[in-house]
Amino acid sequence: MAKPRLTVPTKIREITRYYPYFKDCIGAIDDTHIHATVLAPDAPNYRNQKGYISQNVLAACNFDL
Repeated sequence: MAKPRLTVPTKIREITRYYPYFKDCIGAIDDTHIHATVLAPDAPNYRNQKGYISQNVLAACNFDL
């Protein structure tokens, strides 16, 4: 796993409107559920809290995308 850089990206440093909110940020993380098609015996393992079959996807990125 790559270590985060400790310097503030130029785009954040130069735009003073964003700097107070992102000066200590090293990246972003979010998750989502996408529809999945699985075999019937596996369905209970993929059923989410809303009752449909899905796969949870967790994504992380830094400022360099």
